[in-house]
Amino acid sequence: MRYQLKLNLLSLIPLIAGLLISIIILSNLIDKQSKKHLNFIRVQQENAIANEIKGRIESAYSILEYCYNHGYSKEECKDILNTLRYGDNNYIWVHMFNPEKSDDNIMLVHPNKNLINKNMSDVIDLDIVEKLYYEDKIYSKDEPEVSEIKPTAIFLAFNDVCRKNGDGVVKYFWPKIIDGKAGEIGYLKMSYVKYFSPWDWVLGTGEYADYIDALISDEKERYIRRNSKLLHVFFTTYLIVSLVLIFITFIVSKKIANRLKSYEDKLIESRQQALTSEKRLFDIAFSSGDFIWEIDKNFHFTFVEGDIDKILCYTKNDILGKSIFDYLADKEKDKIKNDIMIIFEEKKPLYNLESENQTATGDVVTLLTNACPVISESGELLGYRGITRNITAQKKESALREQLEYELQQTQKLDSIGSLAAGIAHEINTPIQFISDNVSFINNNLNSLIELVRLYTQQKQSTEQISEEVSELIEVIDIDFLMEEIPLALSQSQEGLSHVASIVGAMKSFSHTDQKEKEMADINKAISDAVIITKNEWKHHVDDVSCEFDNSLPFIPCYVGMLKQVFLNLIVNAVHAIEDAQNKHVITKGYISIKTYQNEEYVAVEITDNGIGIPEEIRHRVFDQFFTTKDVGKGTGQGLSIAHNAIVDKHKGRLTLSSEINKGTTFCIMLPIAPIDNPTDILQH
Repeated sequence: MRYQLKLNLLSLIPLIAGLLISIIILSNLIDKQSKKHLNFIRVQQENAIANEIKGRIESAYSILEYCYNHGYSKEECKDILNTLRYGDNNYIWVHMFNPEKSDDNIMLVHPNKNLINKNMSDVIDLDIVEKLYYEDKIYSKDEPEVSEIKPTAIFLAFNDVCRKNGDGVVKYFWPKIIDGKAGEIGYLKMSYVKYFSPWDWVLGTGEYADYIDALISDEKERYIRRNSKLLHVFFTTYLIVSLVLIFITFIVSKKIANRLKSYEDKLIESRQQALTSEKRLFDIAFSSGDFIWEIDKNFHFTFVEGDIDKILCYTKNDILGKSIFDYLADKEKDKIKNDIMIIFEEKKPLYNLESENQTATGDVVTLLTNACPVISESGELLGYRGITRNITAQKKESALREQLEYELQQTQKLDSIGSLAAGIAHEINTPIQFISDNVSFINNNLNSLIELVRLYTQQKQSTEQISEEVSELIEVIDIDFLMEEIPLALSQSQEGLSHVASIVGAMKSFSHTDQKEKEMADINKAISDAVIITKNEWKHHVDDVSCEFDNSLPFIPCYVGMLKQVFLNLIVNAVHAIEDAQNKHVITKGYISIKTYQNEEYVAVEITDNGIGIPEEIRHRVFDQFFTTKDVGKGTGQGLSIAHNAIVDKHKGRLTLSSEINKGTTFCIMLPIAPIDNPTDILQH
């Protein structure tokens, strides 16, 4: 019920606010329109008066021009102008105007004879009245309502208009003449003046404009009555719409209130579940040997729960307020601290951070930490909260497992070397044999050549007279044959030695002890070494191994000895697959192609054969350890398992295969170009 009441009250607020805003807007709009309309009427009426009095002056001005042009004297003209009347109180006056002297305002023509020949410069409208008729009301001229009305020096204003434009209208307040006397009330009056330059006369006449205020007042009353009806219609419509909206709101608010009550019940239930989950989380942390913590932006612990006393041998009170760096072991303290500082600056999650920490007893334990940043609504880093686990035992087990894997790889490498040794020896023996034959040939003929040279050096006669002894020796040793064959024998020997050197170099590189750290290596060179070493395996089944290398490949960080073992295993597997296909008469000629290229962030190696292929039902098992389809004694089932471990686990790369029965198999290796090592795993990608 309380929700429905609150919602109903809340729904009334926009209705009331809308009503008030509408009133303000309509009032301002009506007021602006009213002022605009009334001002239009005032301007229209004032223009009518101005046109009327201008017509009077133009008539008088024409008379004055006639008199001047026909030689009338000034006095005759004055008499004529003095007779002009427009009603009881409207007339023509004339005063002097000297453009060089603004206060020379001598009255020349006026019905009031007392003003003739008087200077009118000091006549000011508000000085001769006590009250003002303004906007259909009478005010004392000192009241605030008429404070914006300023006194006008009338004749100075007349002269100023004549000086600037030659003619024009001047508005001021002037009393009306009643029974021959001026009253105390000033009424708005408009006068039109025009300058007659030949005699420096100013002709003027005026008309009261006070009736405009009464006219505007009446129009204002009509406007108010009309707008009142409009407002009445608006408010009636608004009230009806509001009542409809209130009714709808009542129905909707009832439904919303019911839902809010339901949500409130669910929130209470959720809060209870959250408390239960929190307790469950702490129970799990206690039972799992983990501890949960929070730190502020200065790296100080603000909350600790869990098995902290068993992990670091400290109590919660010992930890609270201390820095997370206080417990790091000296071995990697600076490095770990620097990594954490970088993560804090970037406000990133902490993911699988391994660190060595010193316990209260002096022991060193390895801890695994995961944490997430605590960020305010404004984006400010408040700290981190996370969970830490003791993985000392797991690290020891992992180190032992890695050692066993390393020994297994070395055993497999030695096994590969042993199985390839005979073939490698045969590959070396062939060039050694023809090198030996060529050396024997050169050695057998070298003495004869030396003897020939000796005889030439002892010859005392000219070169045209060769002794019979030298000629006989040349015929015996067949000098032309030796000159052709000895360079050829040397060239063949050099080629054989180069072949032997490449085999020995590849074998030396292959058998080199695996490095503990990654190094930058040339993948194309590693593949070439594997191809050379396995030649005696594949040369009986394929004419050649086709190598399509991308020479623009960058050097990549890797365990190159491990990769060479992988390439060797895949080439040997390809040879065996081709041999099976040939034995089953599926193919007569085998081929192996190796292709390298760069694919986005990876260096790719594809090894393709046209062998027997891998059945679909066992493809998911080919990387399992000790799984093999070869006959007993021919395979151990470790080659592809080691390859998978080396590519996926050690290098964070990919190893995939595609195969078709009796068509062949392609293994694709993807190796990251950028280094991916454990230190960067603390950042969550």
